[in-house]
Amino acid sequence: MLPKLKKRFHLMAMGGTFDHFHIGHESFLKYADSFSEKLLIGVMADKFVNGKAAAKSIQPYKIRVKHVLNFCRQNNINCEIVELTDPYGPTIDKDFKGIDSLCATTETEKGADKINEIREAMGLRPLPIYLAPLLNDETNTPLHSTKIRSGQVNRNGEFFAGGFPEGVTIDPKQRQFFSKPLGPIVSVANHSPKDLVAVVGDYALSQFLLKDWTYQVGVYDGKTQREPFVHELLAKITPTLEISNPAGAISGEVFTKLSSLDLTEKNHILVEGEEDLITAALILTLPLSAILYYGQPNKGMVKLSITEELKDKVWQILKK
Repeated sequence: MLPKLKKRFHLMAMGGTFDHFHIGHESFLKYADSFSEKLLIGVMADKFVNGKAAAKSIQPYKIRVKHVLNFCRQNNINCEIVELTDPYGPTIDKDFKGIDSLCATTETEKGADKINEIREAMGLRPLPIYLAPLLNDETNTPLHSTKIRSGQVNRNGEFFAGGFPEGVTIDPKQRQFFSKPLGPIVSVANHSPKDLVAVVGDYALSQFLLKDWTYQVGVYDGKTQREPFVHELLAKITPTLEISNPAGAISGEVFTKLSSLDLTEKNHILVEGEEDLITAALILTLPLSAILYYGQPNKGMVKLSITEELKDKVWQILKK
């Protein structure tokens, strides 16, 4: 049996938010582990992540730590977790002994340089910095938790809407899946004014307009149950976007245009063709924690909370 090779360092420090723990995080930890006997992993405290994009969907500190620890245990990575209440943590603490190296990425290299600048000013020796390569997702750009929270990709870096550049034709099995309510039937829109809300269907959208319920995306086609539907409030809308969608399908145009919506503005989308299946495309393109309402014939409105599980379920259905 070959002897175990001694690693270069004893205690390598690294840090991050580690939200929605993904394959990029795995690569980062494995890279650091290849150099050091033990990792000191700083995980950002809850109160210091509020300024990040889509902060509402960032997981609590305890959950983020749990995912890091589980991965390290499964991969025999010796580690210690510390809660970060500033960008530097124990790396600039004179009383914290043993740190002999730093691990960062090409995007966080400046932060590691700043640590050494502060250490030198304190009379501490600077630490060697090792830069882990960033892992790209299917968009060929670095995978970040922000993209997961914004609903673009899953934790494996797979691009939800990008899987259908030519669109998708719905088969009978898929049609049956989408014909059933994917969530509870509601008669009243019950959500916070701060929630990002999308509404699909002429009847549902007319109710939102009539009762002044808040929303950011409204999708309609001038029909209900395939029959012409003209509501005076809908007639006053000037659509911000018009898209074509053939019956029994979701066009590639739908995925592309929904993915590029500016969700800080109110969007009214007029569909030429079949509007019902826009619901599926919105599930794949809306950010996590968004709320989606859509009309269910003869029943009312369905309310959905956009989650990773729902996105993956719909994605798998459409891929078949």
